[in-house]
Amino acid sequence: MLKEIVLAPGLKAIVVRDLPKLFAEAIYPPVPADAARQVTKIKKIPLTEALKNRACGINAAAFPVSLTKEDMEYLMRHAWRDLPTLELPMHENEFQRYGDAYLKNPLEGWELSWETESPQISQIVFAHLTAGDWKKAIEAEVTKGNLVPRSSLTLLPLDRPTGELLLDSLITVSDLIKFSSQFEIGLILTFISSARPLSVDAELLALPENTEVIFQENIGGSRMEGRCRAGKYRIEIEARIKRQEEGFFTIDEAAQILADSLSGGEVAELIRKMRIAFTTGTLRIRSHGDRLPVASEKDNRNFLSLVSESDMNSWLEKIDCGYRFPSIASTQPKTPNGMDEQSIRPLQRQTAQELEILAVIEKLGYLPTSLPRRIPGKPWVKYEVRQQLKWPGNKFDKAWDRLRNQRRIVEQDG
Repeated sequence: MLKEIVLAPGLKAIVVRDLPKLFAEAIYPPVPADAARQVTKIKKIPLTEALKNRACGINAAAFPVSLTKEDMEYLMRHAWRDLPTLELPMHENEFQRYGDAYLKNPLEGWELSWETESPQISQIVFAHLTAGDWKKAIEAEVTKGNLVPRSSLTLLPLDRPTGELLLDSLITVSDLIKFSSQFEIGLILTFISSARPLSVDAELLALPENTEVIFQENIGGSRMEGRCRAGKYRIEIEARIKRQEEGFFTIDEAAQILADSLSGGEVAELIRKMRIAFTTGTLRIRSHGDRLPVASEKDNRNFLSLVSESDMNSWLEKIDCGYRFPSIASTQPKTPNGMDEQSIRPLQRQTAQELEILAVIEKLGYLPTSLPRRIPGKPWVKYEVRQQLKWPGNKFDKAWDRLRNQRRIVEQDG
């Protein structure tokens, strides 16, 4: 790939409005405001009347003209022979030595002149122009059906939206990976390794095995970040899940899981106590390969040596701390209302009705939060939606009122 875009951990979709800038800045990365100006062109100014008339025209004022090939060869052989080969653009402060060397051995009758530009301003201009091209490319792919925009409210696919409705819609990361690859731009997904992964991320499973990914982890106080192929990383996570299902954890993993389950638990302190417990014989530590107990402290590696769940509970019981090693059930992800993933109830009927109304509004080509104003004597958006749904009784009106009160449906002023 010629360029790459590193995506934040957990990112599953991106707003279409943000995509042109994202791709443009991959090609022209942002430059710090205090970046040194760069010399981009070198020219010469005639100092004698004869040279001025020949280079700029008779009776014309002297102005900078381009250096010839012969001029550059002369300068490299004489004025700049002790300097590295000149390559533009070059930071202005680095170019100064070339300007000083020229004064000692100049082109006869010529003053050296150079043009500079701010790299930050150049980046802004080029990125802005490029973003416009990317906007057109994205719109074209949507029109062809190669990119599928989704509603930011319902996540349902939209049928070739345009205008603000398109800009406010979402494109999934998996669709963007396919789209960007045809332009030799790679989207790099970032995954955060958990001390106790319960499953492999769906996004990781969907990636081709040779796709490069970034992984980050902070387990047992050890921070690590690296890159590898999706297939290799997937195998590592699956192996960790299998080992832990069999009841074995590295010292780092066990300390992290235990600390996360305790209010104010300190990982480093737990590791220290676990190692002390090994030396006193109250906690068994095992080798990573055969899982047999190790005999010597020097054989222990926090990131590699293992403890079993039963060994941990035996130790915690001996020191009478009042808690046990967290079970898998206790580490299941929680929803905001405290239910685990397996006990989440289906959407309530009212919520389902509201989502259906929003989906129909967008299907009709409207933006729910910016509906057109009413025109006397003409059917309004609400009528069109009602005709599409044909719900009995007054449940449509009630659902519409709930959305309006929540300002998820807003009519334009004026």
